[in-house]
Formats: sequence, C-alpha cells, structure tokens
Amino acid sequence: MFDIGFWEVSLIGIVALLVVGPERLPGLIKTVGQLLGQVNRVARDFRQELEAEATMEEVKAFQKEIQASDALAMPKHMPGNFMNLEDELSLEPEQPDAAAEDKDPTV
Repeated sequence: MFDIGFWEVSLIGIVALLVVGPERLPGLIKTVGQLLGQVNRVARDFRQELEAEATMEEVKAFQKEIQASDALAMPKHMPGNFMNLEDELSLEPEQPDAAAEDKDPTV
C-alpha cells in the first residue's frame, strides 16, 4: 500500500524523538500501534463484508440462471403447482374392495 522503506521509518523515528522526547516516545509508539491495529481491523471487516456481498450477488445470479433453465427444461404437461396434484390427476378416494371383505382375516 505505502512504499515506506527503512530510511523513511528511521527519519520519522528521529523526528518523533526530537518532537516528543525520549520519555513520551514509548507511549506514542504504543498509541500509534493500537490505532494502526484498529484501522487494519476496520479495513479487514469492510473487505470481508464486500466479499460476502459479492458472493451473495453471485449466488443470486446463479439461482436466477438455474430457475430460468429449469423453466425452459420443464415439459409443458408438468403441473406448475404440485400442491393440487391430487386434483390434477383426478384421484378418487379408495373404495374398499368387496372381495377383500369376504376373506376371513384369521386365515
């Protein structure tokens, strides 16, 4: 991301030592480190959310593609709603068989 080399870091350290002083420099380094850690965490979380959102968009697009291909592949005689399958097939309730009633169940 940033192109900071050894000499740039050492120059920043020397300037910080002169400006802040040797007593407060360790506290400053600790604070800067904590802030950089928080920035890294926020950036990582943001990147993960973007990746998750992109993945969800890909899944939704794939679902639409599959649904479109299923609609084209489904034969026209297939019922669209299987909830009323019994009505579409005109099934009647089973009637007890007269021959089965004549048989003795103990035999």
